[in-house]
Amino acid sequence: MPFIGIDFGTSNSVVANFQFGQAEVLPNHEGHRYTPSIVTMRRDGSLAFGQEAKETFDESRSIRSTRRTRRAWPATPPSSAPAPPGCRC
Repeated sequence: MPFIGIDFGTSNSVVANFQFGQAEVLPNHEGHRYTPSIVTMRRDGSLAFGQEAKETFDESRSIRSTRRTRRAWPATPPSSAPAPPGCRC
Protein backbone atom coordinates (compact mmCIF):
# COMPACT_ATOMS: atom_id res chain seq x y z
CA MET A 1 0.00 0.00 0.00
CA PRO A 2 1.52 3.37 -0.99
CA PHE A 3 1.75 6.26 1.46
CA ILE A 4 2.31 9.97 0.88
CA GLY A 5 4.62 11.81 3.26
CA ILE A 6 4.66 15.60 3.52
CA ASP A 7 7.43 17.57 5.20
CA PHE A 8 6.26 21.13 5.88
CA GLY A 9 9.68 22.59 6.48
CA THR A 10 10.48 26.06 7.75
CA SER A 11 12.25 27.03 4.52
CA ASN A 12 11.10 24.38 2.04
CA SER A 13 8.44 21.69 1.83
CA VAL A 14 8.73 18.25 0.21
CA VAL A 15 6.22 15.54 -0.74
CA ALA A 16 7.25 11.90 -1.15
CA ASN A 17 5.53 8.69 -2.20
CA PHE A 18 6.48 5.64 -0.13
CA GLN A 19 5.78 2.19 -1.51
CA PHE A 20 7.54 -1.14 -1.84
CA GLY A 21 9.94 -0.06 0.92
CA GLN A 22 11.26 2.97 -0.93
CA ALA A 23 10.51 6.69 -0.86
CA GLU A 24 10.42 8.78 -4.00
CA VAL A 25 10.32 12.58 -3.74
CA LEU A 26 7.60 13.90 -6.03
CA PRO A 27 8.27 17.00 -8.13
CA ASN A 28 6.03 20.04 -7.71
CA HIS A 29 4.12 21.71 -10.55
CA GLU A 30 7.36 23.41 -11.68
CA GLY A 31 9.28 20.13 -11.75
CA HIS A 32 11.36 20.88 -8.62
CA ARG A 33 11.83 18.39 -5.79
CA TYR A 34 11.06 20.99 -3.12
CA THR A 35 8.80 24.02 -2.80
CA PRO A 36 9.71 27.15 -0.83
CA SER A 37 7.43 27.34 2.24
CA ILE A 38 5.88 30.71 1.51
CA VAL A 39 2.44 32.01 0.52
CA THR A 40 1.65 35.54 -0.59
CA MET A 41 -1.54 37.32 -1.55
CA ARG A 42 -1.40 39.10 -4.89
CA ARG A 43 -2.92 42.57 -5.24
CA ASP A 44 -5.98 41.03 -6.96
CA GLY A 45 -6.59 38.83 -3.88
CA SER A 46 -5.46 35.55 -5.41
CA LEU A 47 -2.71 33.48 -3.78
CA ALA A 48 0.77 32.64 -4.99
CA PHE A 49 2.88 29.96 -3.35
CA GLY A 50 6.31 28.43 -3.58
CA GLN A 51 8.89 29.94 -5.89
CA GLU A 52 6.49 32.53 -7.33
CA ALA A 53 5.62 33.79 -3.84
CA LYS A 54 9.31 33.90 -2.95
CA GLU A 55 10.10 35.99 -6.02
CA THR A 56 7.25 38.45 -5.34
CA PHE A 57 7.64 38.52 -1.56
CA ASP A 58 6.00 41.46 0.24
CA GLU A 59 6.27 41.34 4.05
CA SER A 60 2.79 42.79 4.56
CA ARG A 61 1.11 40.27 2.23
CA SER A 62 3.08 37.07 2.83
CA ILE A 63 3.41 34.20 5.28
CA ARG A 64 6.74 32.44 5.78
CA SER A 65 8.80 30.83 8.54
CA THR A 66 5.79 30.39 10.79
CA ARG A 67 7.52 27.59 12.70
CA ARG A 68 10.12 30.10 13.88
CA THR A 69 7.53 32.46 15.32
CA ARG A 70 4.50 30.40 16.31
CA ARG A 71 3.71 29.84 19.94
CA ALA A 72 3.54 26.37 21.43
CA TRP A 73 0.22 25.63 23.14
CA PRO A 74 -0.46 22.84 25.62
CA ALA A 75 -3.15 20.32 24.68
CA THR A 76 -5.48 21.99 27.17
CA PRO A 77 -4.56 25.61 27.85
CA PRO A 78 -4.86 26.82 31.43
CA SER A 79 -8.04 28.76 32.06
CA SER A 80 -6.04 31.98 32.42
CA ALA A 81 -4.50 31.64 28.95
CA PRO A 82 -6.44 32.48 25.79
CA ALA A 83 -7.07 29.56 23.48
CA PRO A 84 -5.34 29.68 20.09
CA PRO A 85 -7.52 30.67 17.12
CA GLY A 86 -9.63 27.77 15.90
CA CYS A 87 -9.03 25.69 19.06
CA ARG A 88 -12.05 23.81 20.39
CA CYS A 89 -10.44 23.31 23.79
